Amino acid sequence: MTHSIDNDVQRISGAPELLRGNRGVFTLRSPRVATVVAVLLALLLCFNAVGMDGRFRPRQTYRTISTASYDMIFHRGGPISVNLRTGEPIFEMAFPMVWLEGEDSPKRLSVDGRWSMRDIVRDALGEGQGMTLRRQDCEWSIRTYPTQPFFGVQVAYINTGRRPVQVRALIPWATGAPGRGSMSMGHGAENTMILTQPLDRPSPELVQDNAESQWNLAAHNPATGRSIIAGFLTNDHSTTRIEMARGDNPEPYEFKHFRAACVFDPPVTVEPGEQLVSEVFYVAITEPNPLTGLERYGHAIAAAHRLPSRGDAVPAGWIALSGTDSAEELERRITALGDGLLAAGITHATIGPGWESGNDALEPARFSADAFRRLTRTAQDAGVTLGIAVDAFRAQPGDPRIDQYPGLFVQPDEAAGHVMDPAHPLMEQYLLSLTRRVFDDWGFYALVLPDGPDVLHTALVHRENGPKAVEAIRQCMQLLREAAGMDHIVVSGGALPLSAALARGVYFPETPVQDWSAAAQRYFYTPFLWTPIFDLSQRIPTPRDPAGQAALTGASLLSGTLKLGPEAINWNAADRTALRKVLPIPDRSARPVDLFDRNGPRIWSLPLRSPAGTTHVVALFNNNPDMSQTLTVPLRALDLDPSAYHTVFGFWEEQYHGTVRDQLTVSVPAGGVRVFGLRTFQRRPMFVGAPHHLSQGTAELSDVRWSESTGHLEGHWRAERGRTYDLYFLAPSPYTLRDGQAYDVDYDLTQDDTVIRLRFTAERSGTVRWRLRFDR
Repeated sequence: MTHSIDNDVQRISGAPELLRGNRGVFTLRSPRVATVVAVLLALLLCFNAVGMDGRFRPRQTYRTISTASYDMIFHRGGPISVNLRTGEPIFEMAFPMVWLEGEDSPKRLSVDGRWSMRDIVRDALGEGQGMTLRRQDCEWSIRTYPTQPFFGVQVAYINTGRRPVQVRALIPWATGAPGRGSMSMGHGAENTMILTQPLDRPSPELVQDNAESQWNLAAHNPATGRSIIAGFLTNDHSTTRIEMARGDNPEPYEFKHFRAACVFDPPVTVEPGEQLVSEVFYVAITEPNPLTGLERYGHAIAAAHRLPSRGDAVPAGWIALSGTDSAEELERRITALGDGLLAAGITHATIGPGWESGNDALEPARFSADAFRRLTRTAQDAGVTLGIAVDAFRAQPGDPRIDQYPGLFVQPDEAAGHVMDPAHPLMEQYLLSLTRRVFDDWGFYALVLPDGPDVLHTALVHRENGPKAVEAIRQCMQLLREAAGMDHIVVSGGALPLSAALARGVYFPETPVQDWSAAAQRYFYTPFLWTPIFDLSQRIPTPRDPAGQAALTGASLLSGTLKLGPEAINWNAADRTALRKVLPIPDRSARPVDLFDRNGPRIWSLPLRSPAGTTHVVALFNNNPDMSQTLTVPLRALDLDPSAYHTVFGFWEEQYHGTVRDQLTVSVPAGGVRVFGLRTFQRRPMFVGAPHHLSQGTAELSDVRWSESTGHLEGHWRAERGRTYDLYFLAPSPYTLRDGQAYDVDYDLTQDDTVIRLRFTAERSGTVRWRLRFDR
């Protein structure tokens, strides 16, 4: 596999297509070819004029596109304004820009609303209408979707000169000087909270007034409820960043500066007659709340990349085994894992670094290929999958790979060591050899990359010429994922825009047990792009103490994998029962409802629906390891009717706490969590909770029926063999329990005031019918 920068440069031949990863080169090399292309382009424009109501209109001063929630105005001079349907402005006079090498700042590209063409939009995000503005060195495409709160933007820079130029950055959407205009967040804009991914730190953060963020940001003004969700859907050829700033002496509603930039590293050479196309930029301006907007953005990225459903490829529970152990010790631990933790939901183990002893990852020094094959067969017999951590992108001094693949491992500086050059011609041969060895020869299920793609940047920054870092790294990661196929997985850390679309699991090793903010602030990616992997090894003293409960709850409610240390293999029955309460994980992440609060996110909500009604699973975290805290949650923030009463069932303490309305006030232990199941109160016997799992019965309950005439509350429960279940019910006055039972199983029925507990143990897997009878 070879790389050419021409993959990013194409000859102008109609509007650049949104949501396409292929950016093929189309360069005119002869007058005959130019003539043919000119004829084809003319035919294309005629088709557009007839079929899509589109043609370039030099006599029209401006055009508009209207959707259900906003109007887009194309001005005669080229800029675009976006207003709410009420006429209130959001973006005023937006324009595209280009930054050429050798210039101190980007310049505004030439666009003209009189030279515009309507397009029919049919792409991965839906159907709608678009507009393409073309003039001189710019082709600017806008796509709108009638019922959606967002639009898409892409710009192409065309070299109309006679000499090659180098482009440092393309900016598909900008407001403020030099073209002026601004962005409005409504009155009280100084209160706007902006969720960013800083350029120099791994964790997201909340800022005000001025923000500079990688690949996406979300701004929310609590005074007006207005939100802006802005982000790039692709990161195929450039690094992306967004700037948003109030500026000097702004109006009360105003952000004077907004830039969405695609940065090319190194700068891209664009030959005469060629064009360079930006990444796809997404902007949502009329979301009902910022959390809905972030979730819609996460879904849009997956749609743009045409990613399949996440599925269950990445195990929900995972044991990290030491690579310094002997093959015999690893085999013993894998067998013990199958004998103990497998039933609790731990279905995978990974051999960590250390097994290679600093030698070639393809020719292990301490383990033979036969030893690895014995380990993977042992794992298969135990009912678990097995992975291995390979430092595929870095080689230590003396590593045979340095000589085996001449020039592939470079040494930018002494501190960096020898790092694989992802643009080297031997890269494909090396990685295919690695994956064949790991998956086919040794039989592992997962290839784990401890450093991820970030380490590859160090091999590229010292190259004076060659491909952009993002392209080379993406090509490398894409090769690994394709080599893994559907039967194996690649797990990585590193730059999220790259890892998100290419690795099945993404590490979050920097997240401590007591602080889930970094992971929760990225929650909206989880259902659509990856499985977050939380490294809890050696951080949980026991699953039953406050820190352990917080760790397990946080990882599970973020729909992530729980990675535990090898000591978990020796946990006792009570510890394994606590672990089983959070596995399997939910199929989507909980919402951190206070995401835009300076003290958040501490309050998470996950509504789960079942035939017995909706259970709102609410988790309240105390990130302070030294003292307890009292947290108050308005029920309105949980999308619950604040005027109605709701039953409150405590999950970890397995206790019913009565009813609340308007708000829930709770004391949370230091470094701990409180988890509750809230259900709308009904003035009749009702199910209120089950503490065997975070879902609290929503996955197991079915056919729940209440009969006022007979006083029967009955239903079915899907049970696993050998597991004991506690089902809690409420009998409000004037109802009293007469009797009850669970059929074909041993059961116990107890009552404490108005709370009823039905306990039974399933002798076999299947459906258990239960019934309670009440008098009135």
